[in-house]
Amino acid sequence: MAKNPSNPIIKKVQKIGVLDSGRGGLTVLKSLIDAIPAEYYYLADIKNLPYGAKSPEKLLELTINNINFLRTYNIQIIIIACHTLSATVLLKLKKYFSDLIFIDVLQPTVEAALSITKNKKIGIMATMATIKSHAHKKALLQKDNTLTVTEQECPTLASMIEELPLNHSNIIACIEEYSKIFNHAKIDTLILGCTHYGLIKDLISQYTPAYIISAENIIVDFIKKNYSIIPTLQIRTLNIFQTSTNPLFEKAINEFLLPFKTKKYFLKTFALISVAK
Repeated sequence: MAKNPSNPIIKKVQKIGVLDSGRGGLTVLKSLIDAIPAEYYYLADIKNLPYGAKSPEKLLELTINNINFLRTYNIQIIIIACHTLSATVLLKLKKYFSDLIFIDVLQPTVEAALSITKNKKIGIMATMATIKSHAHKKALLQKDNTLTVTEQECPTLASMIEELPLNHSNIIACIEEYSKIFNHAKIDTLILGCTHYGLIKDLISQYTPAYIISAENIIVDFIKKNYSIIPTLQIRTLNIFQTSTNPLFEKAINEFLLPFKTKKYFLKTFALISVAK
């Protein structure tokens, strides 16, 4: 669905859905809501995290149900703010929901890595399901087969970020361990292949000299480059849904909403929902 001069995507947009398993996607949501006026519907599927430990078949089932819920609000665009979903089920989702525009986080990070690397050595840290798919690696090598791509699965990191304070010693120990392979490979560019990791990118930067690419820093520029989106609203409104309760997620929401007190943003909904599984 990339835009080109002969066939640009022009879409008058009022309602945007954003989907992730928890708090990681909030980093992407913040960038979007700052840049594009719209009514946002954020669904955090906390009940079913971690996504990275699930099969593609189960992820597809969960995501179809979650998108069907979001569709009841007549959304026009779905932002898949999750690398695991982007890597494993995106193509099937596009076929299943052919009337929706899907924007993922995998393609923007791959394009950014290709433009930034100088020594052609790129690292990817991500969940088990994402690394097993090799989706980032395949996309990189398809563009440049002279690259050296180093992958590192981080089986427990997303769950830790969801359940523990971000400066917890267990999180730091994981980062230190996972960084070793990248430093040994002498990468100069590191893709954070999970939006949860964007919440700890400053910690990660302490253990690798590589340039860190995180989706929230590039998603807006990617959208502006590839899509002609015409907002129909001048204000931003936000609806947040969670499939289970999590005190740290709710704390993250409260921190996320702090800037809303000084800007013309409005929180309309914060609700616990039950999505059929």
